Amino acid sequence: MLNGNSRTADKFVVRLPDGMREQIADIALRNHRSMNSEIIGRLEDSIASDYPVTAAIDHGHLTKDEQAMILAVRGLAPSKRKALLIILAPDQ
Repeated sequence: MLNGNSRTADKFVVRLPDGMREQIADIALRNHRSMNSEIIGRLEDSIASDYPVTAAIDHGHLTKDEQAMILAVRGLAPSKRKALLIILAPDQ
C-alpha cells in the first residue's frame, strides 16, 4: 500500500502481456480505483494468501460470518481497508 508521497514510493516497471493493460483498466474502472490501486490491491491479496490466516479461511477454520467479513474487507480499496483497520484497532 502506498504510504506518503508517491514521489518517494518504490517504483518498478512491469511489461504486461498484450491486452492486459486494457483488462486492468476496465477492472479498475468497475471497482472505482486507479489502475495502480487495483494492481497494488491484488498484489496485497496475493501476498496475504501466503500467510496462515488465509489457510484458516481456505480450510474452513473460521465461521461463515468471519469468512464473509474477510472477503468483504479484501474487496475494499486499499485506502478504505486501512481506514477500517484503524477504526477496528484497539486503543494504543
